[in-house]
Amino acid sequence: MKRIVIAGLAALCLTGCASATAEQQLAWEPCGGPPGYECASVEVPVDWDAPDGAKTSLRIARLPSTDPAQRLGSVVFNPGGPGASGIEDLAAGAENVTDLRTRFDVVTWEPRGSWPTWTGAQQEACATTGPEFSFPRNQAEFDAKAAENAAVADRCRELAPELYANMDSASHARDLDAIREALGEDQLNYFGQSYGGVIGASYARLFPQNVRTMFLDSIVNHTADDARADELRAAERTDLFNRFVTWCDETDSCSMHGQDVRAVWRTLLAEADRHPIPVAGTDLSYSAFDLENAMQPFLSVARYAELDKAIADARNGDATAFTLPSQGRKAWHPNALLATQCADGFTYRTYEEFEAAADRARRLAPDFPHALPGLQTTCLGWPEVTNPRGPLNGTNLPPILGAAGANERLTTREVTSHVPGSTVIEFPGVHHGLYMSAGNRCVIAHANRYFTDGTLPPEGTICEA
Repeated sequence: MKRIVIAGLAALCLTGCASATAEQQLAWEPCGGPPGYECASVEVPVDWDAPDGAKTSLRIARLPSTDPAQRLGSVVFNPGGPGASGIEDLAAGAENVTDLRTRFDVVTWEPRGSWPTWTGAQQEACATTGPEFSFPRNQAEFDAKAAENAAVADRCRELAPELYANMDSASHARDLDAIREALGEDQLNYFGQSYGGVIGASYARLFPQNVRTMFLDSIVNHTADDARADELRAAERTDLFNRFVTWCDETDSCSMHGQDVRAVWRTLLAEADRHPIPVAGTDLSYSAFDLENAMQPFLSVARYAELDKAIADARNGDATAFTLPSQGRKAWHPNALLATQCADGFTYRTYEEFEAAADRARRLAPDFPHALPGLQTTCLGWPEVTNPRGPLNGTNLPPILGAAGANERLTTREVTSHVPGSTVIEFPGVHHGLYMSAGNRCVIAHANRYFTDGTLPPEGTICEA
């Protein structure tokens, strides 16, 4: 049997692999991690449009129900990424699903092309390299960026071209349905976090009849086109920045206290646009786009003082506080993430589309005129969108439960709004991943109740802790 490996655990079998059906016998075996953790594998087609062709093996894991007499079935979790290992994330968050396990097995998987075990050439080509975000100023810069992206992506693609061409979230959703079948479940209970929301939306379009419950936590929006998505993101980021401005107005220790904070920030952006601000001791310098992009993680109350210092340092000619110390470079995307998100349509096909987005950003978010369109530039030059964004047919789906902090409230609501009766739990602060990452007990209790009997919390429910 010839085996080609990309991303470690997604092994391509060119002959002799079983198809993904309910008849597959899952050989559960202990696999480290928390007590009771078990792993198995499910074989699926690399290309779901060619089910008799090459196969890939998906590693899955579960924390079994602790009360088999009360067991209702399985909840399947995806942490997002795209490409993150659910097996690692479920093991790390096992304590958070303790109560859920009284009624369910909690199951997860390592998606095709997932990251965790890359080594050697795979690390270099797929995991540790990728295009940086940028903001093209004209058609020539747009074309150059697209060519650069394509060249970088090709180094990863050539390791397993058939797999790389079938990494969109519709393929992940078909894998998810194969896992449901292999588990012997008539319907799916799905828990999608972050980019796992794109898999959830893709699954809801493809298999609405198979959805029993769907909980979407802090998700990426795959239901809105660029114009609507820009409107929502601009409103969220403006609200968060307004909170920082208010804090600075009310806090004596803020270096901009007593000044027009918004005017100070916009002046800094204008100066960085003309002369990018250097990072001391390096050859890096930060443009206005770089500052807008880098400041987003600071927009929580706990980091306001850090953001104030970062802005003060940048005004004095040093952008070091805005950098990513663990990477020693500006923000970028690993190549295998792009194989999913670019095929899912998070890109601009032409410079005219990009410039229209830039015009919207200048109008909707004058404090962030470059960041919104710039965040899709890593997908410029992607050859084909195979899983385009689009609405959900809510009449065929049960109500969805969402949860989100202030930074993702509107985008999460946009997704759930397609399905009548759905609701979103709100967290007033800024956080990404309220159930598994934050371990918010209020969110956990509501989500567990929803998985168990379909009960949704009242509209307007707020979970502070």
